[in-house]
Amino acid sequence: MKFIQLSYNMNENTPSYGGRHKVSIKPFEKIKNGNTANSYKVHFYNHIGTHIDCPNHFFNSGKKITDYSINDLLFNNPQIIDVDLSKKNEISSKTILSEINKNADIILFRTFFSKYRHSKKYINDYPVFTSEFVCFLIKECVNLRTIGFDIISLTSPINKDEGKKAHQLLLGNEKPILIIEDMNLENYTNNIKNILVAPFNFEKIDSAPCNVYGII
Repeated sequence: MKFIQLSYNMNENTPSYGGRHKVSIKPFEKIKNGNTANSYKVHFYNHIGTHIDCPNHFFNSGKKITDYSINDLLFNNPQIIDVDLSKKNEISSKTILSEINKNADIILFRTFFSKYRHSKKYINDYPVFTSEFVCFLIKECVNLRTIGFDIISLTSPINKDEGKKAHQLLLGNEKPILIIEDMNLENYTNNIKNILVAPFNFEKIDSAPCNVYGII
């Protein structure tokens, strides 16, 4: 069994939605200062870096991150779909480059927009994920439990209303479809058989950063 990391390491340069939040990593104790051990204080927004959105993000009555077990976040029928942004800056039925597997339990959309991850373009000009396409996924993919993608958010500043609607449709569905944002899909290979999502299990919060692994 081999694992491929599909999430980003978190550091003080990790981009955030709208550029509004930063990760802070500060030494708390240092051996060189006479302390027994090294330790750190880490401060971050729960929607920064690779993270998973749960229903409580948009609905007060929705499930939070600790309402999901690790078995809920193990996927056995993944699909990756490449997206062509050359003619239209959106993720939709018009820009995907292959047929949707309607039996998939997780679908990942690879736009290759990650090449801009350390520029302003990554947080200001990323593709719109259309609500029309979300409706198609909900209707046609009856086993779908999660989607993910290599852009920073489902909500693009190009059309925030579409992003809000897409979030509400997915997370408010009768069987909510979770959302993994800011994934690292450059190393994804088609021989990945399973995907495991391992979130930071903080109680009381809606959603959380996560590690995502492809399993060969």
